[in-house]
Amino acid sequence: MAPLTLTSPYTLAALKGGAQGLFHTRQSTPLVHIIIVVGAGYLDEPESIPGLAHLLEHVLLTQPVEQGSSLLTLTEQLGGKLNARTDDLMTDIHASLPAGSLSQFLTYLHQALFAPRFDEDTIASESAAIDAEYQARLGTPAMRRLAGLQTLSEATHPGAFCHHGSCRSLGRPPETLKDELKHFHSRCYTPSRISVGLSAPLPRVQQQALIDAFLPSDDPSTSPDTKPLSRRWRPIAQPVEIEGPASSVELLWPLAAAGLAHNMEVLKASEQALNAGALTELLVDVADDYEVTLCPSGATDTLAVTVHLPADKQRELLTRSAGITQVINRVLEAHTDRALVTVDRPSLAEWLFTQTRQQALAQRFGATGSEISGPGLLANQFPYALLTMPLDAKAHKVATQNPTTPSASVISKVGDSGGTGLPAHWLACFYPERKIALPALAQKHLAAQGIGLLQHTTAHGSWLCAHGEQPLANALSQIMLKAWLTPLPAPTGLQAHRLLAELTPSPAMPLLWTDSTEAARALSPLLAALPEVPTPCTAEGPATPSQRVTLMRTLTLPGSTTHRQVMAFAAKRHSAPFFHTMRQTHQLGYIAAVRFIDGDPASVAYIVQCSQADIAQAKLLIQEEIDRLWAQLLTDLAAEWPLSRQEFTGLDIPETPTAVLVAHWHAHLNASHTPLYQLSRPAPSSFLVDDWRRWLADPDLWTWWQRAG
Repeated sequence: MAPLTLTSPYTLAALKGGAQGLFHTRQSTPLVHIIIVVGAGYLDEPESIPGLAHLLEHVLLTQPVEQGSSLLTLTEQLGGKLNARTDDLMTDIHASLPAGSLSQFLTYLHQALFAPRFDEDTIASESAAIDAEYQARLGTPAMRRLAGLQTLSEATHPGAFCHHGSCRSLGRPPETLKDELKHFHSRCYTPSRISVGLSAPLPRVQQQALIDAFLPSDDPSTSPDTKPLSRRWRPIAQPVEIEGPASSVELLWPLAAAGLAHNMEVLKASEQALNAGALTELLVDVADDYEVTLCPSGATDTLAVTVHLPADKQRELLTRSAGITQVINRVLEAHTDRALVTVDRPSLAEWLFTQTRQQALAQRFGATGSEISGPGLLANQFPYALLTMPLDAKAHKVATQNPTTPSASVISKVGDSGGTGLPAHWLACFYPERKIALPALAQKHLAAQGIGLLQHTTAHGSWLCAHGEQPLANALSQIMLKAWLTPLPAPTGLQAHRLLAELTPSPAMPLLWTDSTEAARALSPLLAALPEVPTPCTAEGPATPSQRVTLMRTLTLPGSTTHRQVMAFAAKRHSAPFFHTMRQTHQLGYIAAVRFIDGDPASVAYIVQCSQADIAQAKLLIQEEIDRLWAQLLTDLAAEWPLSRQEFTGLDIPETPTAVLVAHWHAHLNASHTPLYQLSRPAPSSFLVDDWRRWLADPDLWTWWQRAG
């Protein structure tokens, strides 16, 4: 394999106080994406208080800053979105917002990160919220995987315990937790442990100046107070079986710590090359699919290959592990001098966040001075193995290739429908009430031909999108000839997400959207003739019955342009105050959110989790807050209407050709025809306060949803 040319779109720079920054200039949209990564995570917290790092993340986002509101609320008032996560070796806060709000956001972020108040009421409420998250995770595949990692790891490995936190570890008086949080924060939240990623329509010099001004002063000669990152894997690699509903094997190659620090670009480029089909030939008669992940959660010092395959092929895969190692080493050697970073993916923000997290890991490992523990970048010649055992091996049954009579006609759409910025060629198809099952290694075969493939299963069916620089009909025809249909899997995940999925509009017939008539003619009959293979699906659920209930109050209106614009703006304006009132003021539960469901019809949903005993009171509080929020919004809109395009589209402007494709595909699926970001600026006469007051008072337009869990 020939080395690839360096095309990394970001610039790595040293910042004040020993921090580092990744800067990316992009002028296509007026949006900013920013991530602050602190090199402190589960492995750095006191052993007596697992979950303290996670609690600090929650408190920094939700406690008041100088302006009296939380960082979460202030970010949404600036028109942005904010989230955070804690992992083995780092904690990050990431946001997307309008470029004009960046300077003010950095002021708020500085106050939250470097001058926190450690409000005891917030500490108490967030400790309870973290325990609710922990209870929701019990029995999930992620928790079973952590148990498997515990078997493979030494006691100091993050997989040796769930550091997420629970009432057992965080059930202490707020004043005690406050002291522990202060100490942990002063020890870890210093510039020398910080990495910043920023993508903005600003020159790199200006970006760097803004971040340097944001950082506090710190002596760069002072080494960070970091626990030593000793080798955390047991000396003998062994397979570990995990009970689970799916069949897969996760192979883990520990990375030499010094190699991780100094060869991050090589590792990132190698991860992409491996995912682009480099392992296909070796796995063609064994696997259904595979994914390569650099530094996965719970095992940040590894390269992981997760292989999906039938249960009776798992042991055969293990016999090929030496061959897989050889392929990985060849790819690593091919990318030693020059590396490739691909930008065109559905989310530019997620690309930046991933790049910055990985760069922060390199900084973290580089600061420890660890010795290389094996030859090359892989510390072990043979991988550790986590085997996920299936409940039903028939889930991997291959469909017969005999064409069946089409059960329904296919709706076919051709052309760009007024979209700009789409990939050169595309295909998207949807099948209602069924999951489209693809032949083994389909995505990797297409990737090797330069074709990207996205696949998603919804509550109403499943869809896939393909895109590339060359016509897709021939390659996709080969895939569709071997595809089949299966029943939709039982819904999993948080009850709030399941309720939202039920509201999303969806076609009742198979739908095909292509870039050309020729592609439609070739693929439409193949979609209609997909054979069906019944396979039983087993629901995934928590280990113990939930004692909580999810309440959702929805307003649903026809998907006219004005309805969509106002409801999208309502969700944007209401999100932060609704969260604060329900979670912080009334202590109802860790879920408190407002969501807009675009389509025809369109809906805005207000979601709260509460205990079974509090349902009646919670409904009163929800309705009271909805009435208050809409009364204020109507007053504001009467003065502000018509809104600018950017105000009501918010952060839903796609930034890559793949993202444009997905946005227009969603518009086809939900019958809204035009993505929200492409709607024209509303006319002054399109908004009438009296009409909205009448609709808001109509009980037939409002619905209560109530589900356990």
